[in-house]
Amino acid sequence: MNCDNLQGKGLFVFSDPAGAKAVLAKACFLLQEKKLSDLKIISDRNYDFFTDFGLEVLPYNEKDEIRFLQCFNPDFVFTGTSYTSKIELKFIEQAVKQNILSIAFIDHWTNFYSRFVWNEKVIFPDKIWVIDEKAKNLAIQDNLAPEKLQVAGNPYYEFLKIWEPTISRDEFLNFVALPEDASYILYVPEPLSQVGGVEKFGFDEYEVLEELISYFKKKYVYSHKFLLVKPHPNHQVEGFKKLLQSQPSNIKLLKSQTPINLLMHYADLVIGHFSNALMEGKLLGVKVVRLLPEKCKVEFMENDLIIVNKICNLI
Repeated sequence: MNCDNLQGKGLFVFSDPAGAKAVLAKACFLLQEKKLSDLKIISDRNYDFFTDFGLEVLPYNEKDEIRFLQCFNPDFVFTGTSYTSKIELKFIEQAVKQNILSIAFIDHWTNFYSRFVWNEKVIFPDKIWVIDEKAKNLAIQDNLAPEKLQVAGNPYYEFLKIWEPTISRDEFLNFVALPEDASYILYVPEPLSQVGGVEKFGFDEYEVLEELISYFKKKYVYSHKFLLVKPHPNHQVEGFKKLLQSQPSNIKLLKSQTPINLLMHYADLVIGHFSNALMEGKLLGVKVVRLLPEKCKVEFMENDLIIVNKICNLI
């Protein structure tokens, strides 16, 4: 089967959130194009944004990669590529064994080869989709075979162009327990501290949040403006709770499951560092600011693809 013309019975698998969105968006578009006769979607995670797609996501159970490939007998397997889980590689490995077309999607410009390593084994699908030519060149430099690579864009970015909020601003403010006359700035950090942020980048999300809090308290102490902190789904939130426990009531920690698209859509401003949410906010038409401290390491900045692609502004 040609990877440009996926059709028939599709099995879709993901774990980490960015890959999840791309995989779900691809499934949606294939359904709209009437190319799927049937589909199954499987994940070992549960996210608030599932409702944006209107698709049923089945929870992963041990050995599902064997059961679904045998019983569902898909024409192709389409997966994300995750850091926190190897569920995708389990399905890819079985698909390769059964000569079923397998495609994996890489949603960023980093860590190409390592996404396919599991228990000291390297497991490659038939095809690997990347988001642009730069990603393809970087993947080749990281020892991925050129013949496996295909530039496919990001299905989720196409999905965002047609996304619409499901509830009004008033309803959403009530949902996140804000007064009806409130406005807010949204901070969307990634878990830099969990991957050696200070050593790797020169800073982490907690250092930046302390600076944001200091600025916010001086500027908005008596206003109806809020600073909302939205942790990444992979965040360990104890650090945020400790930092925010004694802060004013207009500085709030949200649950990581709070719908990110709605949060960005109704925000006055979205602030982040390296998160895909910055690119997604741009596509939603939101005002987005990229905050990189002066001590951000120069060698990292020189190879930062978000800057190269001029996705967001630096302040």
